Amino acid sequence: MVGPDYTQDELTQVKESLVKVISSHGGEVKDTQDWGKRELAYSIKKAGKKYSQAHYLHFQFEADASQATNIKETINITEQVIRFLLVNQE
Repeated sequence: MVGPDYTQDELTQVKESLVKVISSHGGEVKDTQDWGKRELAYSIKKAGKKYSQAHYLHFQFEADASQATNIKETINITEQVIRFLLVNQE
């Protein structure tokens, strides 16, 4: 999830930067989906801001399991991302 105030061009840049993060750790992005802006079930505080809405981006990618921690750490410090979930799909 990224903040709700991004323009379409800024969202495209965020998507490209996240694809680069995944690729730099040996991953291959299979699919990306933009789920749009949605209300959050509860507000999230990050970097001094309080969010009640977020723009949802979904990435499906393949990567070596040993790189999962590195990918998570890099995404976690990305300013634009306010919350993320990395799930192992079999």
